[in-house]
Amino acid sequence: MAAFADRLLVLGEGRVALEGGPRELFYQTGRLAELGVTIPQMVRLGDVLNKRLGTAFDFLTVDQAGESLAVHLA
Repeated sequence: MAAFADRLLVLGEGRVALEGGPRELFYQTGRLAELGVTIPQMVRLGDVLNKRLGTAFDFLTVDQAGESLAVHLA
């Protein structure tokens, strides 16, 4: 669903804890984990690659990941 949303809200203890666009919001993986939000698989993949390779992937879907990785590996 994140690929179709323009803006997301994450509630924590009855208040808005995070707000923003999908890429902006989902790549705050540490904060999301603290709030108990399940991080989408493609975001987890991008986050791991960014940490290990020093890249700046911000994909949300399999298609976006494929396109980004194809460009990066070319």
